[in-house]
Amino acid sequence: MRSQQTAVSTEHTFGAALLLKSRLRAKYASKAACSPVGQRWDSRIRADSVDTQLRHGFAPSDSGHFACQTDAALGPVRNATRKGLAVDDTTLRWCSGSIPAVWPNADAPVAALRLFKAWDPSWQDDRVLAWRNLKAYVDQTGARVLMGTSISCVSADDDQSWEWTKGLMQVLGPDRIMGLAIGNELELLFTKFAFSDTVDQECIDRLWERGGLWEIFTRIVDDFDSLGFGSIPVTSVFGGLALAGNSTHPFFEQVGKARVNSFFQNATATFGDRYAFTWTTYPYFDPNERLDEGTTDQCEFARNRSLCFDNSCDAPKSMAYMRRKMTDLTGKSNTTFWIGETGWSSSGSVQSEMKYCKNWAAPESLEKYYDSFLQWDGSTPGVEPPDHVFYFTIRDSLNFGNAEQFGVIEQCHMGECKLRSPGFNATYTSTSSSAAVSGGPSSSSTSGTIEVSEDTTSTTTSARMGSETTSEGEESEAELTDLGIRNSLSLYSLLLSFLAVRCDW
Repeated sequence: MRSQQTAVSTEHTFGAALLLKSRLRAKYASKAACSPVGQRWDSRIRADSVDTQLRHGFAPSDSGHFACQTDAALGPVRNATRKGLAVDDTTLRWCSGSIPAVWPNADAPVAALRLFKAWDPSWQDDRVLAWRNLKAYVDQTGARVLMGTSISCVSADDDQSWEWTKGLMQVLGPDRIMGLAIGNELELLFTKFAFSDTVDQECIDRLWERGGLWEIFTRIVDDFDSLGFGSIPVTSVFGGLALAGNSTHPFFEQVGKARVNSFFQNATATFGDRYAFTWTTYPYFDPNERLDEGTTDQCEFARNRSLCFDNSCDAPKSMAYMRRKMTDLTGKSNTTFWIGETGWSSSGSVQSEMKYCKNWAAPESLEKYYDSFLQWDGSTPGVEPPDHVFYFTIRDSLNFGNAEQFGVIEQCHMGECKLRSPGFNATYTSTSSSAAVSGGPSSSSTSGTIEVSEDTTSTTTSARMGSETTSEGEESEAELTDLGIRNSLSLYSLLLSFLAVRCDW
């Protein structure tokens, strides 16, 4: 068992390793071109809206709720009401109608979702339909949502992100909002100079040295409260580097880099118990892990303490360390504590010695970590446990153009869970997205065309920003109400879903 001093060092260097896991998401590549085989379907149904239907709603379930299929049963899920799923960019953008209503490979309902954002300025696709699917999901399942909005070095993008977040929260309603996360892993922003043409020292100084972050945070909270969300917790998500404090301040505090300790002092003094501490923890990225002695590709010792969730294992011990740090700052042992992300990759590489271990990033390791997470009772050694923990993530996705294999489902078009026997194939009782959003076909519409005004699909420009208002939620909800479910797609869906898979529509 590692000493606390070693654990502190691990948390500090782990924060730097989180560079590999930055949530500043990559811009997606353009969709592959593929010509349809003729255009002889019902003239009332536009090809693009059929494509939209296929992308955003794939619900192989009689109940109308998406559930991936598998022959590998995991769990049971313990303390399911304190666990949730983080929604990756792939799922939000391309298949929002296929968010699992039950935990993949298990049978417990999903109680909460984490959305990193309501939409992305680089996405030109179907925001309103995605929101419609999200609303149907929370209405039907009762799940609550930890909403996110960005803080970056591009103020116009952040303003647009907040407008969209407000709009989606108004669509979902206060009863479905668990909390609001303002900013994500901002302690790492100073490390982005080499990876971003928008991050520079002037931005770091503006946010951390001249009070810009605090001004933005409080302005957003004021706006949030004015919309009727004043009793809902607020937070900002931080990773391992933020834990690197010292004897005078528990959290990271360095001039010209980040002043996390000062931010926490302001947040807890201003918002009291309403402020929730939210952290990410990834034993997968721990740079201190080593290969088994005398081997060049084995890491069973590291795997045995990293893939489990007993109190002697890395993830619960890291969470306990976070709790102790929070208590050092606040003097309280029970402040609201969320884990915004934890997960494991089934493929890929890391910047540690574990890159040589043949089964560190492997399906069997993902299965062990995920199964241990499901069965974990939520306890941490010697301290109050987290109030809620989000597993990252639903589907494999992209980050800075690189594939991330953290999903428990692979791709949008696949009905199988990632964890399954070789050769297992899903069988579907429904391929209609209408089941995903309404539980069955609607008789309220005969048109397959989705009409969305230019304003509702705009991205950030200085001209467009002037037209955005805080009433977007009301406008969006009206649009969602008007969106009809298509009744004529049963045969065409089968054909077009095949084309969508083959052509990556």
